[in-house]
Amino acid sequence: MYLNIAKAAMSLVFRKARPVRDHIKKHFGGSPDKYPIVRISFPHYRQACLSVALSKFAKGEGRRRKTIGIANYDSSLSINDLVHPDRCAQQLDGPVHFTDITLGNDRAITVASQALYLIWNKGARLAVFFREVDDYNEQVHVEVMARKQSEAQEFVADLKSLMDAHSIYRGKVIVMKNQRHGSTKVNIKAVPNVQRSEVILPEETLTQIDKHTSLFSRHRELLISHKQHLKRGLLLYGPPGTGKTHTIMHIISSMPARTTVLLNGGNIGLLEDACALARSLQPSTIVIDDVDLIAEERSRGASNSILFELLNEMDGVAEDSDVLFLLSTNRPEVLEPALASRPGRVDQAILIPLPNEDCRRRLFKHYSAGIPVGSINLQSHVEATNGVTSSFIREMFRRAILIAAEEGNDVPLTDRHLDDALGAMNSGGSLLTKLRTYKEQEAVV
Repeated sequence: MYLNIAKAAMSLVFRKARPVRDHIKKHFGGSPDKYPIVRISFPHYRQACLSVALSKFAKGEGRRRKTIGIANYDSSLSINDLVHPDRCAQQLDGPVHFTDITLGNDRAITVASQALYLIWNKGARLAVFFREVDDYNEQVHVEVMARKQSEAQEFVADLKSLMDAHSIYRGKVIVMKNQRHGSTKVNIKAVPNVQRSEVILPEETLTQIDKHTSLFSRHRELLISHKQHLKRGLLLYGPPGTGKTHTIMHIISSMPARTTVLLNGGNIGLLEDACALARSLQPSTIVIDDVDLIAEERSRGASNSILFELLNEMDGVAEDSDVLFLLSTNRPEVLEPALASRPGRVDQAILIPLPNEDCRRRLFKHYSAGIPVGSINLQSHVEATNGVTSSFIREMFRRAILIAAEEGNDVPLTDRHLDDALGAMNSGGSLLTKLRTYKEQEAVV
């Protein structure tokens, strides 16, 4: 037995390379010189989705696939070059070329970067050639040859559907980034699982948020059956530090089956790509943090092409598409009215307020959980912090813990530590952390 295995291995090593054209010709049972070819391109970040889709297609009933590698990797090759050796040097079969795609969170996937697939699709025969193209936009080109153009077109339609249905990004939180050389990179991001009980807001505010987010998701099929549109826009606004980002993390956590695309600052120019991906992978959410940076009112003299792109994208989403635009801002007063005051774009604007007395009490209990606490007059601290943000209270606890730590290990937190921390933050050392209301902060800034 071992001798037979050795012979088989040696035969592979010394096997004479065959022209790729011969494989294609044998597959079709004749010369493929005049067969139609359908071409399609995908962004480089969808290469792994393409690889998964090709595998899924080949596993369908009545189908099988044979993979042919090309001896020499050439990003300029086309299927015509393989079929017509007079166009360039004759291509010989060889190993399949692979590449690693980084997904983020220390994850990567290995996929073919150039290969020829010979596919038997029931009665049809297909030759599918794809390759990475190291051009400015980093595309993946796919060429499909068939006896009939309709067979190739049907395959391409099936391939697109499978890429969306089995996308590696489906149901994930993703961040799109501009690379320095102009290409786009997509990373899967791990976000904290924030439960409703961890969002310290007035109950009526949380209920409003639930109605416009998770409630839609729970009753998606009912809304569709009654011909009600699913696309929607939600704007969270309020002072800095009140917990808008934390609330967004809760919204994402409350709808775990959705694909979420995060956009901010440096990657906002990828809005068109982000919206296209979100439409493909719906139900989905597009999060745009600090939307005022791109959506300032036009009467203020701002002329921003990205604002027009955002308005067009929000209008262009089909009514039966389950796409949520989730926006946040510290400056609602500067937003373009065509965005913020028009149903169908932003349907609901919800204030994330400064914490009231009940919320401040809950915040103190939240931040004191799990740390040694001595005698504390909770009510006095709740009253002393009237008008501050939740992030102010968090920083106050951090400083109090450091003050206690300076006195020795495991010194319990007391009123004195909290008072000292509050006094330091209200001192003249930092105008932005000094205790004052949001409007007073605006006046300082």
